[in-house]
Amino acid sequence: MFFNFTKPTKEVDNMIYRTLSAPLSVQIEITDNCNQVCTHCYRACQHIKKAVSKHLLPSQAEKLVEELARWKVMSVCFTGGEPLMFKETLKAGIRKAKELGLVVYCNTNLQLLTREMSDFFYQNSVGILTSLLSHQPEIHDVIIQREGFHKRLLSNVLMLTETGVLTSANMVVRKENAHQVYETGKLAHSLGILRFSATKVAPSPDTEYRNYRATPQQIKESMDALLHLQSDLGLWVEILETYPLCFIGDMKKYQQFLRRNCTAGVFNCSISPDGSIRPCAHADMTYGNLFEKSLQECWFAMQEWRDGTFLYEKCRICPHLLRCSGGCRMDAKIFYNDIHGKDPLMTGPEKVNFAENTSQLDFQLPNNLKFVKGVQIRAEEFGGVVKYNDELVFLNKAGYNTVLNLLSGNKYFSWKEVDVEGVSVKDRELFFKVLFDKKMFLVS
Repeated sequence: MFFNFTKPTKEVDNMIYRTLSAPLSVQIEITDNCNQVCTHCYRACQHIKKAVSKHLLPSQAEKLVEELARWKVMSVCFTGGEPLMFKETLKAGIRKAKELGLVVYCNTNLQLLTREMSDFFYQNSVGILTSLLSHQPEIHDVIIQREGFHKRLLSNVLMLTETGVLTSANMVVRKENAHQVYETGKLAHSLGILRFSATKVAPSPDTEYRNYRATPQQIKESMDALLHLQSDLGLWVEILETYPLCFIGDMKKYQQFLRRNCTAGVFNCSISPDGSIRPCAHADMTYGNLFEKSLQECWFAMQEWRDGTFLYEKCRICPHLLRCSGGCRMDAKIFYNDIHGKDPLMTGPEKVNFAENTSQLDFQLPNNLKFVKGVQIRAEEFGGVVKYNDELVFLNKAGYNTVLNLLSGNKYFSWKEVDVEGVSVKDRELFFKVLFDKKMFLVS
């Protein structure tokens, strides 16, 4: 039987926190320097050591990427601080990643973008994520504490999109801009941005979170605004952080936001500019240094992020845990000073409403399919993982071998004629529906 996270069988449940051979995606922080001073900045590497700012050299970035490729990491995101402050390091890392077959992204505020860098991003198929905090310049610039940056941001976003660079924007939802999600999304759409997200501001060490925290009602309204942007403009919308299911509540209405749960130390991790490795960009806990140890050695040391050690006690017995993951552990740590505490948005399982059928698999599956370009697959002890963009499906050995063979064929096939011993037609159809729902197929 194939298995995946969308089908809650016992076989699936038992593997959600399995230790993979290595992360699937990794963030490399080029520097902890930044040319903006966002009052909400969560970057934990700024707070781990009160020391002089650090940045990677080009040769160090290449070495880190080589280590990721050695363990078959699928994608890398270069971030910061502001990575464009060290362009040569950024370019060296991107070149090495493309040479070794990794999918590459870059998170940048774009203030230092040049025509040469825009062309470089395009030539190397680098996906860009930037921050747009308001459609109003005065709000954006006050939050980042830099006058005139909003105007330059819009100009540089246009440079990217007109060059053909795939560009996304995230809006950090705070108390003072929460009512502006729709208008900000409209502005992003007019600039050629393909994906727009609006994500609640996270607690940050050494900041007065309550001064800028969005209320639960404002966060819900931001999700509603995203849905309106999608229906009105056809804009791809999402959130970039995990929200507890009990906060989301209406599973049918907000179904597309449910795929975001905590993957820190489970699928992903972050590397600080000094080479130390953390479960995620928010985390202030390190598990070794990649200039001293292997990626796998550091990855295996993060077991406490996979075995439920940090879960809030009430989440442990919640029937929705496997789908929710218990919210954000770092939000709990910073907000309540307790990593075992509840997510600040948590309400309780009685608020979760799975009314009616929330399944996305109730459709007629086309017969002739072909995997789209960019689908990645990696072997694991239990079988393997197939990934496309942000979507994952975990496979047993039969499923892994089936997908591997179809990918290597690189041609259209009839799913009805794919014969796997011991797998019924119904289960086979369900398997290919899951992959189809995750946009992994072309249709003839």
